[in-house]
Amino acid sequence: MANCQTSIVPILEENLCPLGQFSTDCVIHQAAITYLGLPPNSTTTEVLAAYLLSLVDARNRIADLETNQVIPTYTVYRALLTQEGTSDPTATVKAGTTLTTGVTYDYQGVGTYQINFADPIITTTNYTVVQGAGTIFAAPIMQVYYNSPTQLLLITNDFLGMVGTPVPSNDLLDNHFIEITIDNA
Repeated sequence: MANCQTSIVPILEENLCPLGQFSTDCVIHQAAITYLGLPPNSTTTEVLAAYLLSLVDARNRIADLETNQVIPTYTVYRALLTQEGTSDPTATVKAGTTLTTGVTYDYQGVGTYQINFADPIITTTNYTVVQGAGTIFAAPIMQVYYNSPTQLLLITNDFLGMVGTPVPSNDLLDNHFIEITIDNA
């Protein structure tokens, strides 16, 4: 730990001064001084005072975070999707969802659906999609593509027993889990 340049742990060791003598007039090694942002000739007393102030500051920041609402930097949408025939997919929104309204689905064609967001929150790089298995005995793979700031395109392919290029297929969404995480930063 004594070699760690980003830690103030070394200032708490007993042997900080030349010849192993501990004194309030001893100049502390450069790592502790640099970490705390002190002048190069700081004494042990000054370093310990700065260390204690940094602890108080950290405690105050934690107390501030506990009493003030912290705005998350991302939005999460979790749902179970079901779709039959040529109908629009239906979603059962799950716990832990922060985007609880304004998400709808439209049937576009065989195995192709549009996910609509009420607000323009999507960019080409700010979303991540996680999928899980549904209850149908198939190997559906969901592909999700950016379509616009308010739309993603969802395509379902059945890979079970397929040879070659899969084709989009209806009726594969049966309580199929989807999670969309959108970075708001």
